[in-house]
Amino acid sequence: MKIKRILLSVLIIGIVLGAWVNNARVATTKLITYKNNEKLMEKYEKEGLYDRAISKCQEMLDYKDSENNWKKYVQINKEKCQSADEADDTAFSDYMDALDNAIKRVSDKSSMAIELANLYIERDDYQKAYDCLNYVKENSKASDELETLYLKTKYYVELEDDQYTEISSLSNGNYTANNGINWTYLDETGEESEDKLGEWEYVSPIGDEGVGLRTKKNKSRLIDSDDKVMGIFDFAVSTAGKYSEEKIPVKNNDKYYYYDSFAKQILGPYEFASTFCDGKAAVEVDNKWYIIDDKGNKIKEFEDVVVNMAGDYINEGVMVAKKDGKYGLYDSDLSVIKKDIKYDAMDIYTTDGLIAFEKDGKWGYVNKDGKVIIKPQYEQAKSFSSGLGAVCNGGRWGFVDANNNLVIEYKYLDTDYFNSEGKCFVKVENPYSDEGYSWQILSLVLGVK
Repeated sequence: MKIKRILLSVLIIGIVLGAWVNNARVATTKLITYKNNEKLMEKYEKEGLYDRAISKCQEMLDYKDSENNWKKYVQINKEKCQSADEADDTAFSDYMDALDNAIKRVSDKSSMAIELANLYIERDDYQKAYDCLNYVKENSKASDELETLYLKTKYYVELEDDQYTEISSLSNGNYTANNGINWTYLDETGEESEDKLGEWEYVSPIGDEGVGLRTKKNKSRLIDSDDKVMGIFDFAVSTAGKYSEEKIPVKNNDKYYYYDSFAKQILGPYEFASTFCDGKAAVEVDNKWYIIDDKGNKIKEFEDVVVNMAGDYINEGVMVAKKDGKYGLYDSDLSVIKKDIKYDAMDIYTTDGLIAFEKDGKWGYVNKDGKVIIKPQYEQAKSFSSGLGAVCNGGRWGFVDANNNLVIEYKYLDTDYFNSEGKCFVKVENPYSDEGYSWQILSLVLGVK
């Protein structure tokens, strides 16, 4: 019995030893093959036989999925691409695929990602360039160079061709714009609104329930969303605010009045009149500002109230107004929101919640809680919208992100605000227009990220 156990043990040891010897032999064979492939790869690379070199490098990767092998694989594909005919799109695509695969496997991802992103940009594929750079930002430490290219790609813009002499800010999904001949409505993408096409001498911002004022052949009418006439004015209107709560502010003989849905005058005159919101509006009388109720009664006096181009004095229950020589934030009950927000000037409050303010002649950004996010440093600034704030230096406007990176260069004479589609009206020099300038749409190629 004892002898049997000894024989069994010897047999097991023999089997294990044989397996080990066999594995060692196989491993040695694979290593020899790997070394041979490495030599052949280097030989083919020197001879310019890049397809053969790439094939051997792929076999090396099958044996050893190492960072050095991936770098070599990318390098040979690059050499193949550089030596290929410009029309050889396959070599170019192979090189891009090699970079894409290698980025996921090497530790220093930034340099390869920059190379790949620039290749995508050459082909105007900004989305793939952005995805490549964003992958590295989310999965490793990005270099400063990659961060710079990331911002450049994310905020790459193009100026659209259509030119306008006047525009108003976005209101209920539409802009109003004058092309120098007629007024029209544009949607958020900058396309003419098909349901509102017409050769209008003037159009107001779109208000409640799609109601707007339109002037044609010196006749001004209030028109609803079904193109039905609600009221006819007894004069030709060339300046008006937004219809809201059955009232619309209209300029008549240098004074503003409120008209009802039948186009009948009900309140006024004022030096300026805003849109009504929750039964209140902001009006200017004798260089003083008042919040009035729907009967025209004065509720509270201010030195100034900030109103946007569409005529709104309040947004999301927040208004910007001047009292005792300083601008601050007030709620819909006209109470101070934050007592320590007191500045020399402020822009409108926007959904982004980063408000431009002026202190000691310079502009910066503060949030609703009174925390200064960007210290005053600009000649002028406008509140953030869709993640970007317009800033002015040297008399030209550009845009910064919330980290105060200048992401759109100083080029423009003036700007509006970016919308959710990544579009923004900017004012540019135009020597061919009578005014010497035009308003055109600036588009984020990738939209809002």
